Amino acid sequence: MSDIIEADYQLFINRKGRHLLGPGRTELLFGIQRTGSLRAASKELNISYQHAWSLIDAINQAASEPIVIKQRGGIGGGGASLSVYGDKLLKDYLAIEKEVQKFFRQLNMELNL
Repeated sequence: MSDIIEADYQLFINRKGRHLLGPGRTELLFGIQRTGSLRAASKELNISYQHAWSLIDAINQAASEPIVIKQRGGIGGGGASLSVYGDKLLKDYLAIEKEVQKFFRQLNMELNL
């Protein structure tokens, strides 16, 4: 058995002291992007629709402008989509995460030299 040391992380983005994005919230945003529906995204993630709704409200409140645009159901049905700002923020999160992953790969290599 090897004695490998490994540093790990979870990336969270805050705005003005409020939690904006993290791993779970980004997964929910990706689900909304994929399905066009908050209900379908919550089912994919095995979380309640009410919990997903409250996460989206928290994200929108922490952001400088709406991230998710929600449409209530009706004759044509409801839906949800990311705003242009939401799309950009999600792409920025992924770019930051890619750089952090690169840093941690290098750090872990150095820890085990």
